[in-house]
Amino acid sequence: MYQEASKKIKETMKANNELVEDTRISSISNKKLRSDNKSGYTGVTFKDNKWIARIRVSGVEHYLGAFVTKEEAIAARKDGEEIYFKPLLDKYKK
Repeated sequence: MYQEASKKIKETMKANNELVEDTRISSISNKKLRSDNKSGYTGVTFKDNKWIARIRVSGVEHYLGAFVTKEEAIAARKDGEEIYFKPLLDKYKK
């Protein structure tokens, strides 16, 4: 039952050009932070005394690096957004 509902949601999102290349366009263009975000920037976390930058696109998580400062991790995440998100947004955003 759950799989059937999930499939219908994905079909609707694809029909509305919302889900492309297994990526939700509104999610990558939305800059709203989750309520549990502690770094102040999406995709940046603190683990093992390092700031980690990651990005997820087309169902694949890309590790962008581990950094001493939060600012370095945020810069890496912004670079990752340019590399991974911008082409999708340019291609599919209305």
